[in-house]
Amino acid sequence: MNGFLQATNASIYCIWTCDDISTFPYSSRLTSSTTSTTSTNDSLKITTTPIENTFPLGDSIFQLGIQANTLVPSKSYVFQLKTTYLSNKNNLYATASVTIVLNAPPTGGSFATLPTQGFALTTIFNFNAFNWFDDASDYPLKYEFFYYLKSDSAYVESHMDLHVVKSSDDLSYTTSYVAQVFKV
Repeated sequence: MNGFLQATNASIYCIWTCDDISTFPYSSRLTSSTTSTTSTNDSLKITTTPIENTFPLGDSIFQLGIQANTLVPSKSYVFQLKTTYLSNKNNLYATASVTIVLNAPPTGGSFATLPTQGFALTTIFNFNAFNWFDDASDYPLKYEFFYYLKSDSAYVESHMDLHVVKSSDDLSYTTSYVAQVFKV
């Protein structure tokens, strides 16, 4: 997210906040004592950019980056950018906010392959992902199938460990995991 700032009279202090995330790092300068927490534990750090900064006179952009896979699907989050002049003695500040609603993944489906065993280059395998449901606004669903070698590791750590299975049909592909159904 980008916050666009304009300091017209003096330098300003800015901070990103989010009351919807209990581990969101806070500074005590512009947050109330009831919600103020400070965490230096990196395992709780969900931001990839600093959450507070000072800016000189003029126009500036203050970016907030969130770690991948830290926000929960189907949940909404209200992020606030609070700002005040550094010379402010009254603890007055301006606030801008944005609400983000994360989309939930498709549910209810299953995956099957027939046959379950065979030989490379001679056995024809059928991969089926069926009965997946989602909000009507998220259709059509697209599917992509991957495999990984047992010797690669017990846990597939990245997309580089996955090998896409292409069909003879001309299908458009996007990134996903083994037999996971996703929205486009």
